[in-house]
Amino acid sequence: MSKKFLFFVLLTTYLHSQTVEIEGGLSYSNYNYENSSNASNPNVKADLAGYLKIQLDTLFSSPFTYGIKLQQHNATGGNQAQAYNWNALYGGLFVNTNILKINDRINIKAQAGLSTLMFGEQQIGGSKYRLRSEKEFNGLWQNFGGQATLKIKDASMWTILASYSIEQSIKLGKQGPESLNFLSQNFGLIIRLKSPKKEEDEEEKDEEDEEKEEKEEVEEKDEETITNEGDSNITIINNESIEYPFGLVAVFFEKNKFKVSRSFYTKLEELSSYVEENPNFKIKVSGYADSATGNTSLNQALSIQRVQSVIDVLIEMGVSPDLFEVNPMGETLSFSQSLYDLNRRVDVELIINEE
Repeated sequence: MSKKFLFFVLLTTYLHSQTVEIEGGLSYSNYNYENSSNASNPNVKADLAGYLKIQLDTLFSSPFTYGIKLQQHNATGGNQAQAYNWNALYGGLFVNTNILKINDRINIKAQAGLSTLMFGEQQIGGSKYRLRSEKEFNGLWQNFGGQATLKIKDASMWTILASYSIEQSIKLGKQGPESLNFLSQNFGLIIRLKSPKKEEDEEEKDEEDEEKEEKEEVEEKDEETITNEGDSNITIINNESIEYPFGLVAVFFEKNKFKVSRSFYTKLEELSSYVEENPNFKIKVSGYADSATGNTSLNQALSIQRVQSVIDVLIEMGVSPDLFEVNPMGETLSFSQSLYDLNRRVDVELIINEE
């Protein structure tokens, strides 16, 4: 029953949290040991060990994340006459928070936690002894330190990071005649998993942001009109001044897509209605793809598909197929050198119908 309850709690937490991180790797711990005479043992050396962490973000809006941790503290010592070693496994809880972020790839965190001995063994020669009976290893320990992570690979549902951390572990309360604390260095990898809820929230937010940006960009284009002395709106097209009630219509697309978003239908309907009522105009449709994605031939084909998609929408709205001038431009960076979204577009504008 307890295992089922624990699984339910972990699953519920995962589904309601934003991310889950699984971290593991190698660890080296320095044993800072003093005997009853306050003398240290210079023969004690750090030995190869390991660690494992599972981290969740909080269910509420908070700068802190929390998790569980298993940490080994291994060491060797002795002399030519007699060798001995320690193998101590501690388990506990931790909480951390970001204190510095660099270029969306490097994170510096502060970390604190509590732990206790889960398993411990000391080997002297061929004999083994449990560390449960050694007072300096038992009890409750406080851990504090820092961690640096470097993002290696990022995907929609997961991220891989490299990690380095350093942590001091000090026993709470009295230690007895002998004292001990650990200084650990951990080198590991982190797999960060996004929960389904987080992915859905991000997709909804991205769609909302995209629609908002598209609307703002269209409104900006609509404002590119000039008013002459008679308060008539003038649009400059191919170095010609044409009286026209609204400016160029820019239709933007997602990366590698050519479907027209319904957010542009209103402006396209206004344009189609105007052309139907004013036969002295026809429509020039110019398509583009951003040069940062794909190759030249694919981008040329994509610009043609985007032009055709806009023409199909306008024909459905009643514009005659004979009233289009098609101009697929292929890849470009002319609209923006950094915001590639502005280069994935079709520009729709009126030109004089000379036929």
